[in-house]
Amino acid sequence: SNQKLDEARNAMALGDFQRAIALAQQALELNPNNAAAHGFLSAIYARQGDYRRSLGSANAGLALAPRDGALLNFKAFAQNRAKQYNDALETSNHAIEADARNPYSYANRAYANGGLGYRDEMLSDINRAAAIDPSFQKAAADAAALQLPSNADILFMFPGENPDPVAQSAPARGKSFGVVVGAGIIGGLLLALG
Repeated sequence: SNQKLDEARNAMALGDFQRAIALAQQALELNPNNAAAHGFLSAIYARQGDYRRSLGSANAGLALAPRDGALLNFKAFAQNRAKQYNDALETSNHAIEADARNPYSYANRAYANGGLGYRDEMLSDINRAAAIDPSFQKAAADAAALQLPSNADILFMFPGENPDPVAQSAPARGKSFGVVVGAGIIGGLLLALG
């Protein structure tokens, strides 16, 4: 099972996502209790934008390893992208309880807080992520530089959200915040699986 999962990681590194998925599914056929294979599938599905399947794979892995920080972060990421912000906030809190030094947990919680309109909490969490992992420093700086009223819709900072006309007129540099957070979360979690 682990050999098939290693082959799946290699296929993903080469950009062959369909082969990576097939190999990870073979790993699960050989060992249905391989939580890492469920996490790997969750990451690939998220990368492809299939958040329903990503969430399903994360939940399957969490049934086997309920306090696994990576699986909790995959679940929170999928929930955020599916606009299930309350659920993502709860899942992110569990991820932080599992490992308070994981920057992706704070980045996921920042995303959830942003989706719920909690600007101050979002800024606090992205700053925490940046304090742990310097790759989030640009995102934190971009967020801090935005001059938005506290009740402004800040979802334009996250890729894939539908901004309102007021948010569309916000500075373009703010968009890099969401790109860095979203790409950083999924990229970092994929590296953690590697």
